[in-house]
Amino acid sequence: HDSEQTTNLFRWLDQVYLVVDRICLVWTGPKGTKPPEAMATMASEFGAEWVYHPFDDDLSACRNAGVEYLRSTKRPGTRWFFTMDDDESFHDAHAAMVAIRRMAEVTDSWGWMFKFRNWRKDGNFNFSESIRMALLDPTGVMRFHGRVHETVEKSLKTLQENGVHPQIKYFPHEVDHHGLAGSSEEMQAKLEKYALLIEKEIKDNPSNVGAWVSLGLQYANDGQMAEHHLCLEHATRMATTQFLPFKELGNFHLRQASACFSQAQERLAPGHAYYPILEEINRFLGDFAVPIPVSGAALEGDPQPIGIDFGALLKLADEAYTQRQEDGVLMMEGESGEGQLVEPMSGDGHAGQSPSV
Repeated sequence: HDSEQTTNLFRWLDQVYLVVDRICLVWTGPKGTKPPEAMATMASEFGAEWVYHPFDDDLSACRNAGVEYLRSTKRPGTRWFFTMDDDESFHDAHAAMVAIRRMAEVTDSWGWMFKFRNWRKDGNFNFSESIRMALLDPTGVMRFHGRVHETVEKSLKTLQENGVHPQIKYFPHEVDHHGLAGSSEEMQAKLEKYALLIEKEIKDNPSNVGAWVSLGLQYANDGQMAEHHLCLEHATRMATTQFLPFKELGNFHLRQASACFSQAQERLAPGHAYYPILEEINRFLGDFAVPIPVSGAALEGDPQPIGIDFGALLKLADEAYTQRQEDGVLMMEGESGEGQLVEPMSGDGHAGQSPSV
């Protein structure tokens, strides 16, 4: 967040004020700092509460600071938390807020998946998904994990391991994310910062599938396709129930196939018997083998290599993979995660409590 501007913050405060019961803002500035006066005044007008958590190379810890504050000061009837960033917005805010209010009435789900349209400076975008509304369960299971590109996937896995098969539903609207649409200089600085966070994440846990996918996508942004491929290959061999590494590796191979089939078609005359077949294949691949939108210096045609020791990370990955094989824990999950619906329990242990967010 840019502490010098409050327009986006005001937009969110104004939109959610009549929908939620409480608003919590997490200030992540250095220890000893506080929000600017204009921001603090605006927040107080909407009755927002502040949590102070200096950023220490862990975005999940920042979100969890807010979640844990709400959980520890939980009011009767509050069953959900909903979190967004100031560079995210709804195309139709009224419809989105109505949907969120209705979502709070649901009693057979543990979370809501939001679909994000990640805009780039040149007008291109790609889609991503993330759970941003989840049960404020009294046990504290539902929380974010990951230094960057934080998710609740680990929380869902914990529930599954304890015999609960959490149903996740989709939020019915798309979210516009403009955090990657800044200037090339701003985005390059952001990419380099994220790369260092991902490196720390992998050093903490070389088996972290999401971190390897994220690193692979950063390499793809800079046109380093060999490294991109290696990251995805490692992510797939470490994956259990995760689908994303296989999806991204499939996209990689689709783009490779598209390049090969296009070259094949260029080398044939239209009258060749195989030409119409290639034409149909390339038409299909043209719809699905879409290029990866780029940001930062790469958008200006001058990609800057990620400044991390990739060889050292691969070594850690190989060691982790070998250890998992020796321990006999590398196996596919026996269930898909779409098991019996379990009605979430309220804070006092009873299902069906009055909806609130």
